[in-house]
Amino acid sequence: MSEQFSIDVDQLRALAPTFDRVGVEALAAIRRLRTALDVEGAPWGNDDTGHAFAKSYLPEKQRTMSDLETLAEVLRQAGADLRQLATNVENQDHALRQRVAETHQPLLNMTGAQTNSAAPSFQSGATPTGAAPAGVPPGQASAGTSVAGLAPAVAAAPRPAG
Repeated sequence: MSEQFSIDVDQLRALAPTFDRVGVEALAAIRRLRTALDVEGAPWGNDDTGHAFAKSYLPEKQRTMSDLETLAEVLRQAGADLRQLATNVENQDHALRQRVAETHQPLLNMTGAQTNSAAPSFQSGATPTGAAPAGVPPGQASAGTSVAGLAPAVAAAPRPAG
């Protein structure tokens, strides 16, 4: 039995602005922190104890601030990545739909029975009509259902001579 995988591309796109916003807000907070720390200067003093503290604190402060800025950028980039992922999924669904349509052969549903649809129509992330998951009558698959189960039926369908 093949595993099913589905993605709600509209939900991905809806979440993307949240990551954009959180990344921008985090970067602003990090910049405020950097400014506040710079304004304080070196309050640990200029004696031996102060120098020893600075020797360990300053490199760690620089590393931490750099890591925080990287984290903020990763959060911001996640928004763009979610939008790109949604586009990639839609493109893959479209390519699969075209490939299935080009075979001009009836499809087999999950039980192996032939359907009457040579080129099913489906939305991104949805199972094509006639290729319902096991236990779901053909034509009853809901949006968000995977097309993963279709691949074996398509691969098993005879192809017309070139």
